[in-house]
Amino acid sequence: MTHQQALLEDTCTFPWYTISLHKRCAAHIDKLEADVNDLAEVVAVLQAENQQADDIIQSLLRLIPNNAEALEIIKDTFHSTEGN
Repeated sequence: MTHQQALLEDTCTFPWYTISLHKRCAAHIDKLEADVNDLAEVVAVLQAENQQADDIIQSLLRLIPNNAEALEIIKDTFHSTEGN
């Protein structure tokens, strides 16, 4: 039974059980909040890495000449099976 189900089914017939259940639920909520905070930090790091990779790609794209020959070279490079 989950904490949420236990709280919904609690009839308060035994106050010590209710207090214990509320303490367990509070501890569970605290753990979930800590997990959310940890994941928020991971997301921030991944977003920063993603932005850095995007900046590098954009810089590389600005270096490539904008003509048909360059387009063919890019197509050959990214559709190549060499090294696989």
